[in-house]
Amino acid sequence: MRLRYGLSALLALILLGYSAPLLTERLTGTSLLFVSIWVVFCVAVIVGNITAIIKVTRNKKELQKSAHSQTVKARNRVRM
Repeated sequence: MRLRYGLSALLALILLGYSAPLLTERLTGTSLLFVSIWVVFCVAVIVGNITAIIKVTRNKKELQKSAHSQTVKARNRVRM
């Protein structure tokens, strides 16, 4: 999952970097509104994917930690 989120964020960054010079050529009226909305949406996609990467990493660490503590508890029960 982290790879998918990372690729999505990278692709959005590439699209933003490629389109930035093209979008700023003629900024008048409706096109200014379109460019503003497009850039906000692109930044939201990037932030969302980075947040998902962080969340997946945290959940994986928590699952490993809880699995380890359950294994230790099970071993202690067997010893008693």
